[in-house]
Parts: sequence; structure tokens; C-alpha cells
Amino acid sequence: MKHLLFLTVAIYLITSNSYAETGGEPFSVKGERIDITPPAGWKLAWMIGKPDGEYFAEYIKDGEDVLSWKSGLLLIRRAPYPSADIREQISKLKAKVADVGLIQLANQTREICKGQYVPTAQRVNTFGGLYFSVGGWYCGLVGPNIPYGEGAYVALIEGKDFIHLIQYSWRPQSEVEVKASPWAIEENTATAYLQSIISAVICDEDKNNCRNPYTR
Repeated sequence: MKHLLFLTVAIYLITSNSYAETGGEPFSVKGERIDITPPAGWKLAWMIGKPDGEYFAEYIKDGEDVLSWKSGLLLIRRAPYPSADIREQISKLKAKVADVGLIQLANQTREICKGQYVPTAQRVNTFGGLYFSVGGWYCGLVGPNIPYGEGAYVALIEGKDFIHLIQYSWRPQSEVEVKASPWAIEENTATAYLQSIISAVICDEDKNNCRNPYTR
């Protein structure tokens, strides 16, 4: 039962075919969402989803391409909670949806990366009244746009109406960067990403209290 439960939640949180495409252009959303200030010089480069439901938004450094970025990427995702039955099962296990979702994302990445997967510690905390489950990893697999692999810090945050995901990703561009830490990221960059994550707040577009709108 425990394995089946985790698998069910993982599929629910990870699959991306439950929303309609919007063409990749920024659009305004409705209701509760994560409000986070991206790094200086980064822009909203791609967005897809439903204004009143699940959506993805990606930020990259101005001048880079969303498919071949090098400096870093910030992904924001809003998704509906699993069904009441699944949430009840999670509660019986004395866990939270955010914890289960993060574990499954990490396990999926581990399966893809095989022996080249290096996890960070997974931690939970409450910041600004919001429950955060935060973890990360470095995957040493290489590809056309990832010559030295790719790493990520991921946070799942439990809101009132939605489960929210924040992900900062990085792609080392040299052996020097790979050796900067076990996760191939320099300390100051890692600190900046993690501080940005924990500074995130929940805002409500319907109440006009979001500092960083998707459209202006």
C-alpha cells in the first residue's frame, strides 16, 4: 500500500498532460499562487497551463534560450492537490503531500541518472506560515545542452488551494564548476537560490497583492 500510494501521488504531481496549452506566452492567472522574485537580469521566458488551474512558468537569464540556457533556470508550478482519499492515506502515514511529492521527484531523477545521481539533504520547515519540503540533486548525465550534467534545488509548498513547486536548476559549464561542490554548484549561487526559495510567499491574484505579476 505504501509503495502504491507514493507511486500514485508521483504520477499526479509529475505528469503534464492535465492542462491545455496556451502557446508559451505569459498570461495572468487567477487565485492563489507563489510570489517569488527571480534573480536580477532574469525574465519570464515561457509559460503554459490554465489561468484557473495548473500551470508552469520558467525564468531564465535575459538573452538566453529556454531550451539551451546555461546560467540557470527558475521553474514555478501550481497544481491541484490529489484527491481527498489520497490525502487521507498520506495523513495516515504521518506525511504531507509536499513530502511525498518531493520524494517521488527525487526517486524519478535517481532512476534516470543511475550511478551519477548525488542527492542533497531533504529538509522540511515552515516559513511565513507555509510548509516547505526542500531537497535537491545533481545528475551527472550529459547531453547536447548539458555538457557537464544538471543540478536542481526543489521545494514543494502547501497552499490552501494548490500545491506549489519552485525549482532552481543549474548546468555546469566546466570541470572547475563540477568540482565546486558535490552538487557542481558554487556556494554563493547555492545560497542565493535557497534564500530565494525560502523567501517565497503565497499571494492571490484576485486580491491584487502579488508583487511579481506574470503580465504587466
